[in-house]
Amino acid sequence: MAKLNLSAGAGGPEWRDLDLGGGETIRLLLRAPTVEQRLRDQGFAVAGFYGDRPETEAAAYQFRLDSVIAGWAGVEDDAGQPIPFSPDNLRRLIDQFPAALEQLLQITTEAFRPRAAAKN
Repeated sequence: MAKLNLSAGAGGPEWRDLDLGGGETIRLLLRAPTVEQRLRDQGFAVAGFYGDRPETEAAAYQFRLDSVIAGWAGVEDDAGQPIPFSPDNLRRLIDQFPAALEQLLQITTEAFRPRAAAKN
């Protein structure tokens, strides 16, 4: 028999640290991909978008970033004011801290991997 966890916290958002280098760290708010997003991502994999087609591979990874990253904490402007999360601001962050891209891709790839079901 399968037990379905319908509590509000099941599969909810989680915070992860992102090391930007040079002692800079921010927190990312991650949401679990929906079934529809997982199916679309699987379609990208089946179509061969990951691995050898740079233009479609970039679009597929951008889809993962947009699907999983829901917010952040610890990102401020020069005056110390918080910068709100948006996909455009995430791109600006990656432009300023390019080493963070590899971590971001790893984090979002992990989010799309199936997780083992907890035994009840």
